[in-house]
Amino acid sequence: MAVIRDILYGLRSTFVLATVAIGLVVLGPLSAHAQYSKDKPYSHEQLGNAKALFTPSPPVNLIPPEEEERVVEVRIIGNRATKKSKIYSRIRTRAGRMFVKEQVERDVRRLNSTGLFVDIHVSYQHLPHGRVVIFEVVERPTIAYVKYIGNRKIKRKLLAEETKLKVGDSLDPYMAEDSRRSLQLFYQDKGFGVARVTILEGNKSHDRGVVFLINEGPKQRIRSTYFIGNTVVSGARLKTQIKAKHGFMWVFGGEYDRKLVEEDRNRLTAYYHGLGYFQAKIGTPEITFSKSREWVSITYVINEGMRYTIRSVSVVGNKKIPTEKLLADLKLGKGEFFNRAKLNRDVAAIEDEYGSVGYIFSKIRAEPRFREEPGELDLVYDVSEGEQYRVGRINVQISGDNPHTQITTMLNRISLQPGDIVNMRKIRESKRRIKHSGLFENSPQTGVVPDIVISDPSEAEYPEDRNTPQIARPNTQAPPLDDGFRGQSPDGDGTYSDGAYKAGRVRLIDLTVVGRWAAGNDGGSK
Repeated sequence: MAVIRDILYGLRSTFVLATVAIGLVVLGPLSAHAQYSKDKPYSHEQLGNAKALFTPSPPVNLIPPEEEERVVEVRIIGNRATKKSKIYSRIRTRAGRMFVKEQVERDVRRLNSTGLFVDIHVSYQHLPHGRVVIFEVVERPTIAYVKYIGNRKIKRKLLAEETKLKVGDSLDPYMAEDSRRSLQLFYQDKGFGVARVTILEGNKSHDRGVVFLINEGPKQRIRSTYFIGNTVVSGARLKTQIKAKHGFMWVFGGEYDRKLVEEDRNRLTAYYHGLGYFQAKIGTPEITFSKSREWVSITYVINEGMRYTIRSVSVVGNKKIPTEKLLADLKLGKGEFFNRAKLNRDVAAIEDEYGSVGYIFSKIRAEPRFREEPGELDLVYDVSEGEQYRVGRINVQISGDNPHTQITTMLNRISLQPGDIVNMRKIRESKRRIKHSGLFENSPQTGVVPDIVISDPSEAEYPEDRNTPQIARPNTQAPPLDDGFRGQSPDGDGTYSDGAYKAGRVRLIDLTVVGRWAAGNDGGSK
């Protein structure tokens, strides 16, 4: 107790001395200027300095700055239809992280981009250990229903696909107006030129759904089609190239479709290019309506331009067949006008020439090369020959009863046997023979037609315990290139073996006869 008493006495003495010192500091200057103060009072600045000595200082904030800027909670208020989890997924401000004002601003922009809210307001609540960030949202109304009233000739499903409005989407008056314009154009493109679409609901913020009122009006029909500027092709011939034209007796068909008219413009351009008029231009079709707007007249203005002739014809990339043989039977030659139809037939003829000697996957690409001289071009056939193929197996996949006599009779009508060089001409001849043999059902209307299908050989497709009748490949035990088969290649090798096939020196394809046996045939030869 004596020790404590001594400590308290010491503290009291220290306090007294401190008080005396402060008094001397303050009163000393005052007494020194006492005489002066009688004549002139102290200034406000001097009194303020003296007063500040006795004014208590504000309490010191002992909370570290980083704790004040820490987010302790993120709140979402104002949402009704939108789940909080969906809103939280769009913001990056999180409880426990440091508060960053720029991040909050980015969160607001991100929420606005969803289109779900009309307004977003951010407020804060300060707590001793951090702050609470509050996102207050004002939701945009959602679509409760979408209705189309007045549509009779176009189904609701097609209209919904055009507007793309769905229940649950945000209800945006601007989006409803865009959908109205889309419906209007859609009807006009379908031939309803006087159709009108108005919005009954959906263009006001308090609406709960979207309702379109449709007045379709009469569907417009094409009365006539005119061509101006055509000199080498008659209007009647050009009408065969388009699809938008008057119907039979102007009663059946002939409905006006704006998109179809634009497609016809492209068809006419392609038709002229196919005749060698590569500079031909078809202007925007001119559409004229009758007074009742029920009938339409279409006029195409044509600038034919110059017709191109062929200066030369050549073949590149061919090694197995001489150029002279490939060019011998072509219909499109030097000095003739370019013609796309003839060109396509010539490409098919070259492919057929290669297909007759086993190069059944050859590719022929025709390239019209324009020259600097106007109206002339060089025609080049670029050949990719590929590899030569021989016949592997000949399989029979015919539904119904298949007695051996029928299968033998059918195989006798095929001009190829295993080991032969594949010949597409012989395959076509074989198809014709089996179609007219009477052994098979031949009904193009029902899709039941006998055929010969070419396929790559695969052991997985032909297991050892298969029941499908077939003519197998050559005996694998035979010496390589010593068990000949009919058919000669341009290289003169003439024969092959299954060993050569497995060694990769021979490429094979299988032939499969598919179809259905005809009812009542006796399987004999015919």
